Amino acid sequence: MIFLLGVATGGVVGVTIAKQQMMQAVKFQTIAKSVKQELVEKLDLDVDQQKKLTPLVDRSMDRIKVIYFETLTKIDGVLLDSQKELVSELRPEQVAKLSTLAKSREDFIQKHNPMGSGK
Repeated sequence: MIFLLGVATGGVVGVTIAKQQMMQAVKFQTIAKSVKQELVEKLDLDVDQQKKLTPLVDRSMDRIKVIYFETLTKIDGVLLDSQKELVSELRPEQVAKLSTLAKSREDFIQKHNPMGSGK
């Protein structure tokens, strides 16, 4: 019984923490701008080098977007597995609330898919 309580508590805490972190949407344009600015300033790049830097950073951001969404999708899968285990410990009204939370998480992932909607 104590084990099940620990699993249920861990699942809820894990879902809560992951949701808070996921809700901080990544701003890829801000990251790209920051990377460019840092490289220009710290490497003292001339104008020609700066022009070549922009497409390189943009291509890197495109690759990072793919990794970001793949990772977000994997995290969602882990959370979904945890929720499936948690359901057996919940009352019917709690299961309904958990379902609403899952839908919110799914909507967030689709909204923040940098590659466009998967639907």
